[in-house]
Amino acid sequence: MIDHELIPRKILFDTLRVDPKLSPDGKWIAFVLTQKGVPNIWLMSSRGSPDRHQISHETGRGVYVFSWANDSRHLIIAKDGDGDEKWQLFSANIESKKWMNISPFEDAETRISAFSCESPSEIVIESNGRTSRFFDLYRVNVATGSVVLHELNNQYTWIYVDQYLRPRLAELRTENGGVNYNVSDGDGVWDHFFSVSPEDETTTRPFRSFEVSNTFNADATEIYAMDSRGRDTAALVAWNLNDGVSRQIAEDRLSDISRVWIEHQSQEIFAYERYYDRPTLVSLRETDRQDFEYIRSVEDSHFSIVSQTADNESWIVRFHGPENPGSYVVFNRKSRKIGNIDLEQPTFEQHQLGSMHPTLIASRDDLNLVTYVTLPPSTQVRGEDRPDSPLATVVLVHGGPWTRDVFEFDPWIQLLANRGYAVLSINFRGSSGFGKSFLNAGNQEWGGKIFDDIEDGIAWSIQNGITDPDKIAIMGASFGGYATLVGLTRLPKLFACGIDLFGVSNLTSFLETIPPYWKEYKSMWRTRVGDPLESAGAKLLRDHSPFFHIDKLTSPVLIAQGANDPRVVKQESDQMAQALEKNALEVVYMVFPDEGHAFVRTPNLLSFVAGVEIFLRKHLGGNCEPIGHDIVGSSITVPIGNRYLPDLRLAKLIDPHSKEEVMEVIP
Repeated sequence: MIDHELIPRKILFDTLRVDPKLSPDGKWIAFVLTQKGVPNIWLMSSRGSPDRHQISHETGRGVYVFSWANDSRHLIIAKDGDGDEKWQLFSANIESKKWMNISPFEDAETRISAFSCESPSEIVIESNGRTSRFFDLYRVNVATGSVVLHELNNQYTWIYVDQYLRPRLAELRTENGGVNYNVSDGDGVWDHFFSVSPEDETTTRPFRSFEVSNTFNADATEIYAMDSRGRDTAALVAWNLNDGVSRQIAEDRLSDISRVWIEHQSQEIFAYERYYDRPTLVSLRETDRQDFEYIRSVEDSHFSIVSQTADNESWIVRFHGPENPGSYVVFNRKSRKIGNIDLEQPTFEQHQLGSMHPTLIASRDDLNLVTYVTLPPSTQVRGEDRPDSPLATVVLVHGGPWTRDVFEFDPWIQLLANRGYAVLSINFRGSSGFGKSFLNAGNQEWGGKIFDDIEDGIAWSIQNGITDPDKIAIMGASFGGYATLVGLTRLPKLFACGIDLFGVSNLTSFLETIPPYWKEYKSMWRTRVGDPLESAGAKLLRDHSPFFHIDKLTSPVLIAQGANDPRVVKQESDQMAQALEKNALEVVYMVFPDEGHAFVRTPNLLSFVAGVEIFLRKHLGGNCEPIGHDIVGSSITVPIGNRYLPDLRLAKLIDPHSKEEVMEVIP
């Protein structure tokens, strides 16, 4: 058991989403404030006034995705229907508080493509309402609500639009798993630009609108990109759209450069991030370098620029790290003044947090696996990162698999460490950010060498006295949920239990049910996962599918699923849970009818976290916060296995305000 104070899960999970953004003119800060479990968009002055104005008044899932229009008078807010990812865009006038739906279709996904530098109220959006496979472009005036078709698209997976709202570059997926890039002058005529091979297709591409506000230089003759052709790690480059010449801006030997900061008026890249085991923000200009040094002198921790004014004179800076969920300040570059922003974030000053330690682990075939070990705060350590005695451990597997674990605050890691567990986060082959060779080493190895890496990481942790070999759990979401099921079927004696959040159970049925617009990436799926149309590929997919190896599984399993998930559909979890129940194995299956590929509603998330705590305490022996009222308002159902979690099953809760029973977990 642990001897430090438990951090309430409500503090860890309820109010971390704030996302402050400066208006382009610098007068306002829009941010997300969660009240009574519901996130909404609020507005405050950037100049110290305590007054706040609520812009959205949503209930249920609330809203938390938004951008400023260039006119500084309108916010563009996105919301979907209970996790179905059919995002609708709304224009909200910050003065009148009036909303307009600017989406051309209701039953479709709509997203922002580009902002205009000439007409601040105009943007280009893209929607797949006409055909679910492709996204057409529409020109929108956020002030009037006018929506006009801008570019019909019947073949491209992505179209890049410049700041003059001209479609300029487009991606066309090839049958061999590569990409053809076509270029246009904005006149609707597309010509071949160049081709990218399958080995480079993920690490060679332009930056996209959700990554930076605009991806082109000032006169739109160049587009900023990451490029791994002729090298291993992706360099930061600019592609000339006239002659195809690639101009290198920066590179790093160990990691891809996949994050940049662009000055809006000059359209110059002024900083980038390199990220191997820890993040490092690098400036490209002397003036910015001096500003970075000044910011570091204020607080000695990693920082990021999360928002900028149009003239780049003011930044919102976020200080953050594994034990710091993020504190925000406004930095005025001319006056060198820093002002704190009160965003009503949770404070952890009275709580001890787990310490995260980066390390390199060698795989059995000598790949370097960047790994993070997080220890409970009360753990007595030998040296820097070794406990005095081995600990119950949760192996937390990241999603994707083409993402990565990072040296950052993570509420799940801190919850698990606080409850007394060591947490092991392994960047296995196929993880992104470490060069194309490392990424491509995961091709068609979802249930093979990828899991060898996870197994090697666990073996290292046991050998180094971190992990108790009799008390290991594996847990993850999406690909991490799939990896959980792989681990439980492949190494049933290694794991005491597993927790699968919307993970794939059958790779063949997964590939048959992916969203329609993902199917244009079918050649990429064949290359990276397996080809169901070839006999060898079909066998590989079956061999790597946990559903077909249930007879090997012996450990208890907790499965959680959002009913509206469009990426990993509910069938994937249904079939696994039902088969486990049929085999008389201990399985707890939680279904949330109003969630998708993430648990967004606070009561749902908190009820799930409570279930995880109870489940892990039962099988690993860690600590657990009492349920209390964290389950009130949740839509949770437990169609299979509620008898295995009696603490959750008997949680009949009374609403303290109405004195009436509000829910019961037993279905």
